[in-house]
Amino acid sequence: MLTVCNPFSLETIGELPFGIWEEADRWLTKADKLHRDRSSWLPAYRRIEILHKTANSMRDRFEELAFQIANEGGKPLIDARIEVDRAIDGVNWQQRS
Repeated sequence: MLTVCNPFSLETIGELPFGIWEEADRWLTKADKLHRDRSSWLPAYRRIEILHKTANSMRDRFEELAFQIANEGGKPLIDARIEVDRAIDGVNWQQRS
């Protein structure tokens, strides 16, 4: 298990299981095959819908995301909020691409 700690208080935030390299390699191989097979790609309008929903979900969880960034990365909350704004802008930018 990987223990995630607040860098200032050293308080445990959570734990994540470690995967095994062989499993990660299978996932990457599968992702590569799916990426190369354009026949399985979603049409652009559907990808845009997904990105739109993602940006809305991030906006709805704005404070939660900012707090998580601050807690895990040790950033001041005001900077974490800017990071969430930038992430949402990045998702919205992808919709225009």
